[in-house]
Amino acid sequence: INSIKVLSMRENRGHARCIAAGLKYIFEKEEFDYVIPMDGDGEDRPEEIIELIKSTENTPEKTIVGERIKRSEAFIFKICYFFHKIITLVFTGHSIKFGNFTCLTRSTVEKLINEKSTWNSFSGALTKVEKNKISIPSIRGKRYFGPSKMSFSNLINHSMSIISVFKKRVLIRSALFIVIYIFMIKNNASIITAIPLILLLVMIYL
Repeated sequence: INSIKVLSMRENRGHARCIAAGLKYIFEKEEFDYVIPMDGDGEDRPEEIIELIKSTENTPEKTIVGERIKRSEAFIFKICYFFHKIITLVFTGHSIKFGNFTCLTRSTVEKLINEKSTWNSFSGALTKVEKNKISIPSIRGKRYFGPSKMSFSNLINHSMSIISVFKKRVLIRSALFIVIYIFMIKNNASIITAIPLILLLVMIYL
């Protein structure tokens, strides 16, 4: 490590905005080949940085993502996270199995800072702008201190943030679902059978 520079945000705006601000700063102010965004709480394991860097040796022009193969949260949260991935896949067409822990090429960083949705969802924006990525296995480590702040409500917000990156695709898929579902229940229409439609409209609004 030759030097350390700290960028202090005036207030906590969440992972996505902090990472976007950092990427914008480093692209405009610094010379670099790769950027590795990561959390400092221990969940992104520092020893895996070596694997990310090694992966760039064979494919120096491609961005590397750490795909989670093992999580450390409680069982209930794992179940909720599973449904989060299913919902994301259904409405966006993408199975996103990575988070912030990635190794970004300079060209990818440029794409991200020019993509407005980067300020809302890092993983969603990266999925949108970079089709040709390489995945390596990544184990989620244990936090150095305190419980995770990813509550159920935060997980919902996380899902909505990712889904919002693909708004056009979500609207098209939602419209198709509404048409097909109305056709299926037209002979058994009731308040109960209308619940999925109401939930879908609420999700689209959010």
